[in-house]
Amino acid sequence: MLLLPKMIEILVQGLLIVRDAAEAKLKAKFPGRDFYIGMDTALLIGEPSVLATGLLLIPMAVVLSIILPGNRVLPFVDLASLMFLLAMVTPFCKRNMFRMFITGTLIVTCILYVGTDISQEYTKAAVNSHIPVPEGMAEITNIVGGATTPVGWLAVKFGEFFSATP
Repeated sequence: MLLLPKMIEILVQGLLIVRDAAEAKLKAKFPGRDFYIGMDTALLIGEPSVLATGLLLIPMAVVLSIILPGNRVLPFVDLASLMFLLAMVTPFCKRNMFRMFITGTLIVTCILYVGTDISQEYTKAAVNSHIPVPEGMAEITNIVGGATTPVGWLAVKFGEFFSATP
Protein backbone atom coordinates (compact mmCIF):
# COMPACT_ATOMS: atom_id res chain seq x y z
CA MET A 1 0.00 0.00 0.00
CA LEU A 2 2.98 2.32 0.44
CA LEU A 3 4.84 1.41 -2.73
CA LEU A 4 2.00 1.83 -5.23
CA PRO A 5 1.36 5.57 -4.64
CA LYS A 6 5.09 6.34 -5.02
CA MET A 7 5.32 4.31 -8.23
CA ILE A 8 2.29 6.11 -9.66
CA GLU A 9 3.69 9.51 -8.65
CA ILE A 10 6.92 8.81 -10.56
CA LEU A 11 4.96 7.61 -13.60
CA VAL A 12 2.73 10.69 -13.65
CA GLN A 13 5.70 13.05 -13.26
CA GLY A 14 7.37 11.43 -16.26
CA LEU A 15 4.24 11.73 -18.39
CA LEU A 16 3.74 15.37 -17.43
CA ILE A 17 7.30 16.21 -18.49
CA VAL A 18 6.68 14.65 -21.92
CA ARG A 19 3.36 16.46 -22.26
CA ASP A 20 4.83 19.83 -21.26
CA ALA A 21 7.74 19.43 -23.70
CA ALA A 22 5.39 18.54 -26.56
CA GLU A 23 3.15 21.49 -25.74
CA ALA A 24 6.12 23.90 -25.64
CA LYS A 25 7.37 22.70 -29.05
CA LEU A 26 3.92 23.01 -30.60
CA LYS A 27 3.39 26.51 -29.19
CA ALA A 28 6.81 27.60 -30.49
CA LYS A 29 6.06 26.25 -33.95
CA PHE A 30 2.46 27.51 -34.06
CA PRO A 31 2.27 30.70 -31.94
CA GLY A 32 -1.12 32.01 -30.89
CA ARG A 33 -2.82 28.61 -31.05
CA ASP A 34 -4.16 26.50 -28.20
CA PHE A 35 -3.29 22.82 -28.02
CA TYR A 36 -5.00 20.15 -26.01
CA ILE A 37 -2.80 17.11 -25.65
CA GLY A 38 -4.59 13.87 -24.88
CA MET A 39 -2.83 11.59 -22.45
CA ASP A 40 -3.21 8.10 -21.11
CA THR A 41 -5.35 7.16 -18.12
CA ALA A 42 -2.11 7.02 -16.16
CA LEU A 43 -2.43 10.76 -15.54
CA LEU A 44 -5.74 10.26 -13.74
CA ILE A 45 -4.19 7.56 -11.58
CA GLY A 46 -2.21 10.28 -9.86
CA GLU A 47 -5.47 11.96 -8.83
CA PRO A 48 -5.84 11.59 -5.03
CA SER A 49 -9.46 10.43 -5.24
CA VAL A 50 -8.52 7.67 -7.71
CA LEU A 51 -5.57 6.58 -5.62
CA ALA A 52 -7.51 6.52 -2.34
CA THR A 53 -10.53 4.75 -3.82
CA GLY A 54 -8.30 2.28 -5.65
CA LEU A 55 -6.53 1.38 -2.44
CA LEU A 56 -9.93 0.76 -0.82
CA LEU A 57 -11.09 -1.28 -3.80
CA ILE A 58 -8.18 -3.74 -3.59
CA PRO A 59 -9.38 -5.47 -0.38
CA MET A 60 -12.98 -5.24 -1.62
CA ALA A 61 -12.01 -7.14 -4.78
CA VAL A 62 -10.45 -9.91 -2.68
CA VAL A 63 -13.54 -10.10 -0.43
CA LEU A 64 -15.85 -10.18 -3.46
CA SER A 65 -13.80 -12.95 -5.05
CA ILE A 66 -14.30 -15.04 -1.92
CA ILE A 67 -18.01 -14.39 -1.26
CA LEU A 68 -19.52 -14.21 -4.76
CA PRO A 69 -21.35 -17.45 -5.56
CA GLY A 70 -20.06 -19.14 -8.71
CA ASN A 71 -16.90 -17.05 -8.92
CA ARG A 72 -13.70 -19.02 -9.57
CA VAL A 73 -11.31 -16.06 -9.92
CA LEU A 74 -8.96 -15.04 -7.13
CA PRO A 75 -7.30 -11.81 -8.27
CA PHE A 76 -3.65 -11.41 -7.49
CA VAL A 77 -1.38 -9.57 -9.91
CA ASP A 78 -4.25 -7.62 -11.49
CA LEU A 79 -5.19 -5.95 -8.21
CA ALA A 80 -2.81 -3.06 -8.87
CA SER A 81 -4.45 -2.58 -12.29
CA LEU A 82 -7.80 -1.78 -10.69
CA MET A 83 -6.63 1.84 -10.57
CA PHE A 84 -7.01 2.01 -14.35
CA LEU A 85 -10.68 1.04 -14.06
CA LEU A 86 -11.27 3.77 -11.53
CA ALA A 87 -9.45 6.31 -13.66
CA MET A 88 -11.97 5.67 -16.42
CA VAL A 89 -15.02 6.29 -14.21
CA THR A 90 -13.64 9.28 -12.30
CA PRO A 91 -14.99 11.95 -14.69
CA PHE A 92 -18.45 10.35 -14.65
CA CYS A 93 -18.49 10.18 -10.85
CA LYS A 94 -17.19 13.77 -10.61
CA ARG A 95 -14.37 12.63 -8.31
CA ASN A 96 -16.89 11.59 -5.64
CA MET A 97 -15.08 8.80 -3.83
CA PHE A 98 -18.27 7.13 -2.57
CA ARG A 99 -19.69 6.94 -6.10
CA MET A 100 -16.34 5.76 -7.42
CA PHE A 101 -16.17 3.01 -4.79
CA ILE A 102 -19.72 1.78 -5.49
CA THR A 103 -19.11 1.90 -9.25
CA GLY A 104 -15.77 0.15 -8.83
CA THR A 105 -17.39 -2.56 -6.72
CA LEU A 106 -20.02 -3.17 -9.41
CA ILE A 107 -17.35 -3.24 -12.12
CA VAL A 108 -15.19 -5.68 -10.16
CA THR A 109 -18.22 -7.92 -9.58
CA CYS A 110 -18.95 -8.02 -13.31
CA ILE A 111 -15.30 -8.58 -14.17
CA LEU A 112 -14.99 -11.48 -11.73
CA TYR A 113 -17.97 -13.22 -13.30
CA VAL A 114 -16.77 -12.51 -16.84
CA GLY A 115 -13.29 -13.70 -15.88
CA THR A 116 -14.80 -16.90 -14.51
CA ASP A 117 -16.83 -17.38 -17.67
CA ILE A 118 -13.93 -16.93 -20.10
CA SER A 119 -11.21 -18.60 -18.02
CA GLN A 120 -11.45 -21.79 -20.10
CA GLU A 121 -10.81 -19.81 -23.29
CA TYR A 122 -7.87 -17.99 -21.67
CA THR A 123 -6.41 -21.33 -20.58
CA LYS A 124 -6.87 -22.84 -24.06
CA ALA A 125 -5.20 -19.81 -25.63
CA ALA A 126 -2.27 -20.11 -23.22
CA VAL A 127 -1.86 -23.83 -23.89
CA ASN A 128 -2.14 -23.32 -27.68
CA SER A 129 0.51 -20.59 -27.43
CA HIS A 130 2.83 -22.97 -25.55
CA ILE A 131 2.73 -20.85 -22.40
CA PRO A 132 3.33 -23.16 -19.46
CA VAL A 133 0.39 -23.34 -17.07
CA PRO A 134 1.72 -23.82 -13.51
CA GLU A 135 1.14 -27.16 -11.81
CA GLY A 136 -2.03 -27.30 -9.76
CA MET A 137 -3.78 -24.54 -11.72
CA ALA A 138 -6.88 -25.67 -13.52
CA GLU A 139 -7.55 -22.39 -15.33
CA ILE A 140 -6.00 -18.98 -15.79
CA THR A 141 -7.60 -15.64 -16.61
CA ASN A 142 -7.07 -11.90 -16.57
CA ILE A 143 -9.42 -9.48 -14.83
CA VAL A 144 -8.17 -6.22 -16.32
CA GLY A 145 -7.92 -6.83 -20.03
CA GLY A 146 -9.79 -6.45 -23.26
CA ALA A 147 -11.68 -9.73 -22.98
CA THR A 148 -13.16 -8.92 -19.58
CA THR A 149 -14.93 -5.82 -20.84
CA PRO A 150 -18.56 -6.23 -21.93
CA VAL A 151 -17.59 -5.81 -25.59
CA GLY A 152 -14.68 -8.22 -25.22
CA TRP A 153 -16.87 -10.79 -23.51
CA LEU A 154 -19.47 -10.51 -26.29
CA ALA A 155 -16.71 -10.96 -28.89
CA VAL A 156 -15.51 -14.13 -27.14
CA LYS A 157 -19.06 -15.50 -26.96
CA PHE A 158 -19.69 -14.54 -30.59
CA GLY A 159 -16.52 -16.38 -31.58
CA GLU A 160 -17.54 -19.43 -29.55
CA PHE A 161 -20.92 -19.49 -31.27
CA PHE A 162 -19.39 -19.58 -34.74
CA SER A 163 -16.52 -21.93 -33.89
CA ALA A 164 -18.66 -24.51 -32.12
CA THR A 165 -18.86 -27.81 -33.94
CA PRO A 166 -22.35 -29.30 -34.29
